[in-house]
Amino acid sequence: MKKIHFLLAVLVAVVAYIAFNFSAGEAKQKGLHSEVIEVGEGFGYQILHADKILVKQEFIPAIQGELPFKTEKEAQLIGDEVLKKIKKGEAPFITVSELKNLNITIQNQ
Repeated sequence: MKKIHFLLAVLVAVVAYIAFNFSAGEAKQKGLHSEVIEVGEGFGYQILHADKILVKQEFIPAIQGELPFKTEKEAQLIGDEVLKKIKKGEAPFITVSELKNLNITIQNQ
């Protein structure tokens, strides 16, 4: 009888552990994150929290004109940089020098 109670207790503990890790992983996915979006003939990015859009940037920031990023990778780099700033409590602005340091292609310039 003690063996059955022990196995039942272990089973409950395993199920609880799996349920907790599943819900923690789900919460992490819905937390603050960046994602690339397609815009016209290029890419942009957005910053989301729990699927709510906080920042939607369809063009390369800090330059004149409305030019999208040339590649998904470049949009993701800047989206991640903005995300880091938000997480640090900094203003989510990007400068021209940051664009140059990250080797962002500026089309038509």
